Amino acid sequence: MSRISLAGLTAALLLIPPALAGQTGTITYERSATRTRAALFGDATGGGPPGGARPGGAPGGRVPGGRVPPQGAAPGAPVGGRALQEYATLTVSFDGTTALTRIEPLATAEGAGGREGFPAGEPGQRRIAGDGAGVARLQAGLRARGLPGLPLRTTTALWVDAATGEKVEAVDFMTREFRVVGQVAPLAWRLLGEESEYLGYVVQKAVAERDSATIEAWFTVDVPGFAAPEDYTGLPGVVLMVSVNRGETLIQAVDVQTDGPVEAVARPTDGDEITAGEFDALVAEKTEEFRAEMQSRRRGGGGDA
Repeated sequence: MSRISLAGLTAALLLIPPALAGQTGTITYERSATRTRAALFGDATGGGPPGGARPGGAPGGRVPGGRVPPQGAAPGAPVGGRALQEYATLTVSFDGTTALTRIEPLATAEGAGGREGFPAGEPGQRRIAGDGAGVARLQAGLRARGLPGLPLRTTTALWVDAATGEKVEAVDFMTREFRVVGQVAPLAWRLLGEESEYLGYVVQKAVAERDSATIEAWFTVDVPGFAAPEDYTGLPGVVLMVSVNRGETLIQAVDVQTDGPVEAVARPTDGDEITAGEFDALVAEKTEEFRAEMQSRRRGGGGDA
């Protein structure tokens, strides 16, 4: 068993031939993520106690498209609170050690017993605010009723430099656009010596922990370059699958292209630049304002959220 650190990867990158370090490509992933309402809304809605949780991941360990992850990556334990299942397409363009993940939400579904007034989703589910237009309609509806907008944050893109650890997140938050600048939390990957095959590539298994979450990744050295969805970086190859907490979040590659044109892997430029610490403080402030407003309306008998 071996361990790879971000510092170790940086040193290794210095030894990579220029032809390999400059490899470009585009990988399309499908992401399935289970979120509790408290996690999605920052617990600002004042929802009730945990209950009605659904298992993490998609049914049978599959994401839209029906692909099965390598053995051991199947969904496992449920998460607490009312669960929402979110789906998105991730498009990762990479160039050398930098990668840009573009995120396109597909749908968000809520388990049976959720709020009324949303179009029906799959059987036993209710669909809520699945895309940018849906979020905008939800916020507009709340404000039309004299209620404050939900303090929702939506990440639309994430740029990462694996060599320096810098990351820039493009975020929509309460009708404003931000560029949140910070550092990738280093992952101390452990290589387990397990191999499998995925999309025709030989993949190796690695695990790490971050913020009490267990992360499992399968990567390949058969694709030249260094790429990973979002900020699951630090492995000596291209990551094709990521599973967090046994499928609570499941990201699987569905298409790999290394012989065609690649969209510019440029640092995001739209929105107001802000540090990660400043942005976290802003989110906490707006969430507390929302919570206080909702509690005030409940005490006064106003509003119906």
